This record gives sequence, C-alpha cells and structure tokens, in this order.
Amino acid sequence: MIIEKLEIKNFGKLKERKILLNPGINVIYGENESGKSTLHTFIRSMFFGVERMRGKAARMDSYNRCEPWDNPAYYAGSMEFSCDGKVFHLERNFYKETENSRLFSMRDGERLSVEQGDLQMLLGGIQERIFDNTVSVGQLKSVTGKELAEELQSYMANYEGGADEEIDPTRAMQNLKEKKKDILQQKKGQQDAWEQQERELQVKMELLRSEQNNCRQKIQEAEQAIQREPQKREESENPDEMSAASKREQQDERKRQMASWRAARRIRRFWNRVAVGWAMLGLLFLGIGAWIHGENTAVVCFILACAAGLQVPVSLLIRWWMGRRTEHSHQEEENPLAFTEKLFPAAESRTLRENRGKLRQLQEELKERSILLENLQQEQEELEQSRYDRTHLDEELEALDLAMEVLKQVMAQMQNNVGARLRIRMGEILGELTDQAYIHVTLGENMEIQVETLERTVELYQLSRGTLEQVYFALRMAVSEMLCGQESLPVILDEVFAMYDEKRLARALQWLEKHKEQVIIFTCHKREMELLEQLGMRYTGIYLESVIKFMKDE
Repeated sequence: MIIEKLEIKNFGKLKERKILLNPGINVIYGENESGKSTLHTFIRSMFFGVERMRGKAARMDSYNRCEPWDNPAYYAGSMEFSCDGKVFHLERNFYKETENSRLFSMRDGERLSVEQGDLQMLLGGIQERIFDNTVSVGQLKSVTGKELAEELQSYMANYEGGADEEIDPTRAMQNLKEKKKDILQQKKGQQDAWEQQERELQVKMELLRSEQNNCRQKIQEAEQAIQREPQKREESENPDEMSAASKREQQDERKRQMASWRAARRIRRFWNRVAVGWAMLGLLFLGIGAWIHGENTAVVCFILACAAGLQVPVSLLIRWWMGRRTEHSHQEEENPLAFTEKLFPAAESRTLRENRGKLRQLQEELKERSILLENLQQEQEELEQSRYDRTHLDEELEALDLAMEVLKQVMAQMQNNVGARLRIRMGEILGELTDQAYIHVTLGENMEIQVETLERTVELYQLSRGTLEQVYFALRMAVSEMLCGQESLPVILDEVFAMYDEKRLARALQWLEKHKEQVIIFTCHKREMELLEQLGMRYTGIYLESVIKFMKDE
C-alpha cells in the first residue's frame, strides 16, 4: 500500500492542507507545535476512524483532542492510496452528528463499504492495535513496553504469520472461558436451587414432625380419657364411692323428685274426689229427670247427667297419669341405684363416643402426616441423589476443559513456531542495524528480550539507550512483517530517531529503503534529509510551512 495524497479539510489545528506523498522515504519536516503529530493522527484516523469514549475519558480521547479549533462541525478529510495496482479514494466526515465515510476505486468508480470491512480488507486485515504497535510509532513511543509484549503474545498464539480472524485461537480460548464461566454460573444457580429446595423440604418435614408429636400427645390424652370412663361408671354405680360434689348433686336431685312426687300424689287425690263428686252429681240429675215428667226438664237433666258422666273418665285418665308419675317417683325414692343410673349413663355414653370419635380422627391425621413425611423423605433422597448425578452441565464442563487443554497445546506449539521465526527475523534486522554487533535474540515467556554477541548474552538494561532503541525498532519491524504480511503498509515514524547517532540513523534509513515500500518520517530536525542526501538516497522532503504557503497561494 502506498499513500499518495492527503487532503485535510479541517482536523485539529490543520485546515485546508494538501500533501502529496511518494513511494520510498518521505520526510515531513516541521518545527515543534507545527502539527506533525496531528498529521500522524489524521493518517491513522483515516484508516480506522476517530476514537470516541464516554464519561470523563471522553475529554482526552482522539475525537476531542483532534476536534477542529474553529468550526467543529466541519471535521473531515480525504486520502488517496494505491493497493494491488488500483488507486482508491477515501473520504471521512468525523463530526459525531453526521459521521460517515465513502470509499471507491478511482479507476472504475466501484463503490466499497468501510462499514462492511472493505477498507480493512485493503489493509490486509490488520487491526488498529496492531497498526499502533508495529508500523505506526508515535512520538515518545519508540520504546516498546508491556502493551506490545501483550499484543505480541496474543498474536503469536493467534496467527502463524497471518491475521485471519476466522482462525483466532486466542479468541476461541476467550470464548471457551466465557462459556465455562456461564456454565459455572448455571451450575451455581442449579446448586443454589437445590439447596433452597432442600431447605424448604427440611422446613416442611420439621413442621410435619411437630404436627405428628401433637397428634401423638392428643391421642394419648384421648386414650387416657377413654380408659377413665369405666372408673367414672363404677363411681356412678357405687354412690358410697362418689365424690362429695356428686353426692350433693344426687341428694339435691332426689329432693326435687320427692317434692314432685308429693305434689303429684296430692293432685291425684284431688281428682279422685272430683271424679266421685261428678259421678254422684250425674246420678242426681238422672234421678231428678226421672222424677219430673216435664219433657224439657227431662232433657236438661239428661244433658247435665251426661256432662257429669264425661268428667268421670277424664278424672280417671288424669288420675292414671299422675299415678304413674307418683309410682316412678316412689320407685326412685326406694331405689337410689335406679335413680343414679337415670342421671349419669346418657352423659357417660356421649363423652365416651366423643372421645372415641376424636381418637379415630387423630389416628387418621397421624397416619396422613406419616404418609406425607415419607413422601418428603423420598423426595429429599431423590434430590440428594440428583446433586451427585452427572448432568449435561457437567458433561459440557468436561468437554470445555478438554477443548481448552487441547487449545493450550496448539497455542503453545504455535507460539514456539512463531516465536522461532520472530527471533530469527529480529536477529537479522538487528544485525543489519548494528553492523552485525548483535545477531541473535532470545525471547522469554513474558517477552523478556536478551541479545547475544559472538562472545556473550547481554540483558537489555546493560545496553546503551541508542542500542536499546535499535532492539525495539527491530522488534517492531519483525512483528509487522509477521502480523501485517498480507499487505505491506506504510511505516510511519514520529520523532523515532532522536536517540540515534549518525551511524545508527544511517543504518536505519538504509534498512528502511531496502525493505519497506513507503516510509513516512516526521521530524523537527533536518539531519534525516541531510544524511539521506549524503548517502545519495532518494527521498521526498515536505516542509509543513511550505505546504501552508502553497495552499494559501493556491
């Protein structure tokens, strides 16, 4: 890929600028605060868009840092680049309210879609974080630290020199871990549900056991009450053994009965006399009627005699009924046992029936609760057994663990393969940069770097700052060749060679000219251009101040 033209409409402090770039080395010179880093950010933003964050972080994100100083709504630019023999035109409007992009081929006008990944395909599938850690080196970021080490570890495991997202072992491992986490959460939820159900069963069982104990206690009380019934009957049959209260009650009842008997006897005697009197009166009326021969008088006497005669059977009937009452009362007076049996047996039978009915009901309730308790105990046993039975979640966990173990082995093998290639290539680049002073490199598990000479192994802290910069530069370039192998991207260096002496800078420029199709160097010093001229190397020099004047004149 070759960037041919940049048109900045409004981006940060830059406005209405047009910059033409060529293959090979391009040196963009400008004094401090002239907009070199802004131009670097513009190139990156054309490829990947402008980063926007939320909350407090939004105040320092790329969008706000590069928002135009005047007319923020006019926030746009364009780029022309060639790729695989075709020239493409890319336009972007960065303003958040009307953000959009347009990409098309300048040869045939074919429209492509940035949103659907056509631009990323032209970039060789490279992602923004890889771009920032390899071919694009920002100001004060030439020393590679933890970020590149993490990226390199990840992508060493992910790709064997490629950037195919479809065969991403790291992402696959992450997916497996997330799946395992989800299953563990499901299993925990299942375990919590089991424990909750077991607690509910325990509460129900305790409640049933408590009810059983209450039933047993009531059954015992009912059985004791039934057993006491014969004793009560014996007491009723033996007045001598009755309690004082019972005796007093019996005596009071007997007195009432005797008073009733005496009253009935007096009434019986009265009606006896009444019956005799009415009989004599009837005979008298019959006699008078027979003696007097008057027809009317005889009829009246006959009617009176009949009325008196009717009183006789009524009196006899009343006498018979009162006689039975008197007879029963007399029997009760003469036989206290018969009187006692008349007072108590009905009550005793009713109490006994009630106690026996209550006992049967309690026994049924106890039986019912025993059945319920057995069912709950069986349910508890089944629940306990299910907790130890293998479930589909356990099978999935075993499958995930096995897949993760196999994937770890594959990733380790890929890391070994990629790591070996990386060490070899990094050693070759470092050898060219150091005039073969350091030709071998070793990388530890956490990307600890050691360099080797023909005589000894040297730790990084033992190296000079200039040599250390060369080591990291070699690492970036080696990684870029591995991770960006599908498309040779422009190398963008912003004030990277500040710590290089003349010899180191010359070797770096010679290596870049030899191995890279396009290099864009941002610098506030003229020594890069002076050294390129001394070495007789072709380059394109761009002065930001001249670009400004050119655009104004244009």
